[in-house]
Amino acid sequence: MYKRFLSILFLLILVIGLLGCSKDKVTSKTGINYDSSGVYKKIFSEGESKELNLGILALGESAIVAISPLDFNPDSSNLFFGNIEVDFKLDKNSNIVSIPAENIKKSNKRDVIEKESKSNNNSEQEQMDISMRQIEDKLFKDYGVSKLLNNSVSIQSLAYQVGDQKEFKMADTYNQANPPTVIATVQKVSDYAYIFVDENVSISSAKLDAFADEFDNQIFPTDIKYFANHDYFTGGYDIDSNQKVIILITELDTDPSDGTSMGYFAPWDVYSSSEITASNEADMFYINSWAINNMELKQTLGTLAHEFQHLLFFIEKKFYANRELTDTWINEGFSGLAEYLNGYYSYSGDRRIIDSIGDRGYFNYPQGESLVYWNNQLSDYGASNLFAFYLYKRFGIGIIKDIISSSKSPIEVISNNYGDFTGLFLDWMITNYITDDSNNSFNNYNYPFALEYYPAYATLDQYTTSDSFLIKSTGVKYYKIDGSGVETSLIISLPKRTGVVIYKTTN
Repeated sequence: MYKRFLSILFLLILVIGLLGCSKDKVTSKTGINYDSSGVYKKIFSEGESKELNLGILALGESAIVAISPLDFNPDSSNLFFGNIEVDFKLDKNSNIVSIPAENIKKSNKRDVIEKESKSNNNSEQEQMDISMRQIEDKLFKDYGVSKLLNNSVSIQSLAYQVGDQKEFKMADTYNQANPPTVIATVQKVSDYAYIFVDENVSISSAKLDAFADEFDNQIFPTDIKYFANHDYFTGGYDIDSNQKVIILITELDTDPSDGTSMGYFAPWDVYSSSEITASNEADMFYINSWAINNMELKQTLGTLAHEFQHLLFFIEKKFYANRELTDTWINEGFSGLAEYLNGYYSYSGDRRIIDSIGDRGYFNYPQGESLVYWNNQLSDYGASNLFAFYLYKRFGIGIIKDIISSSKSPIEVISNNYGDFTGLFLDWMITNYITDDSNNSFNNYNYPFALEYYPAYATLDQYTTSDSFLIKSTGVKYYKIDGSGVETSLIISLPKRTGVVIYKTTN
């Protein structure tokens, strides 16, 4: 009887133990909770242990892990050393889980070869653009709001006619003494523009007509709709009060080998020449005649749409919002968006985003690119263009107007009005990978255009379980963890507040 009692007691203890083990096993298998799109997001404080249980990662399944140090200081270009370790809980008793072959869907997107670094070789146009943004900051600090021309200067002839001539200063910067000049003639008067052509340059009337028509009917109304908060002619943009924009077509660059200069907006032109002698005292743009004659007109028009946004942004930020910082990262992103909204630019195929034959695109080395710190590289444009479009796609025109009109930083504006910036940034990080993925319904993780390549990533599996990396503030390091059919966990080491996004896929 006593032996029978002991046998029953032993069986009860064994069953309870097995139930307990089973319960623990189910809990560990469950792992993190993904949303309906297969995405999980986590923000770790600087000193917090960064450990995550991915649950069972089946054979044929992968987890995409995106990691970023969340330092949103636009003046910070800090580099951080990080490490990742993956634990595949493989043992002889493991029950290997597989995804049926018919359930594995392959994406048409291709991999970018991961680079250890990237070159810094800007085209002439990007170099010009960068220079102008730096000058905008200097102008505001040196001259301030009070020196704005602000419709107070009477130019010798406010209303021009075809055939009228004018001398224009061609300064390289605002404090240039005795800049060279060109004489230009009005060859086209349109609804919104006086088009001057350098007397040493020849442009066909057909090209001038097409150029003027696109500016009047496409660029001017579109840029005003999306990027202006005031009426152009009464709200301070029309610096010389002539009810039109001046476009000067002159020779800027004739060497296409390093990407020719297409055109620019010179911010010193909106100041009085009594304060800045290099000023032409006009709301105007400079367009390269060589580009008009030798390239597709669409490319030059895209530059004009891009530079027009810069003029609007400069007037809004400097003389309405009274913001001293340039916010170059969002300013350039909005100018890229202006090109897109006008129909002159496609994010797909932009080498500043994906350089499939080189190493200069944002996707080629995303861990080395800070979103908010402008480092004067082509990849800066790639990151900013994508992020600005993501803001517009997700929140519409209102977020553009709010950012442009505010004295606060873009990050503050977004956090105060559209939800926590950090969460939005994490969404964008993973969107850059999973957009176009045929396995997903996407929600907030998709662009309405195809990106042919994934951002560069490193692969970890049961044979390569760890990796070390160097990453910039708000750079993104991507890993693809290939499933082994067992419970999988990871530990990330990074000495900074860290954002981690995980996406489960069968690609």
